[in-house]
Amino acid sequence: MSINVNLIKIQVDNAIKNYGTDIKILRDIYEEDENECEVLKESMKYISTIKGIIDNSSNNKDNKINDRQGVIKLDIKPSLYIPYESNSILQENDYIEIDGVYYRVEILKDLVHYNLLYEIPLERVELNE
Repeated sequence: MSINVNLIKIQVDNAIKNYGTDIKILRDIYEEDENECEVLKESMKYISTIKGIIDNSSNNKDNKINDRQGVIKLDIKPSLYIPYESNSILQENDYIEIDGVYYRVEILKDLVHYNLLYEIPLERVELNE
């Protein structure tokens, strides 16, 4: 039995297109100064809007325990799912904004190694405005 990867890719892309949410991609832009050091030129520049699906399920939780006070803190790390593209506009260390909440993109992982879908762990970022 073989897997029809092209058919599955079409189904994955359509599901994200139909059920996904709009996600704004933001990126810090750097340039080199006269000493060849990278300096921040523009913070969180809007790059593009894509569609994706966010997963906040319990599978993405890391439990942290504070033994002194007996407090259990749940650290939820959501995942973003977007269609696989060989030259994805989304890059590591980009920021994304979903419904007014900002996240930093950690790493783009090809979920099933068939070039179908990226699973991207996210880190929530609190902005000082």
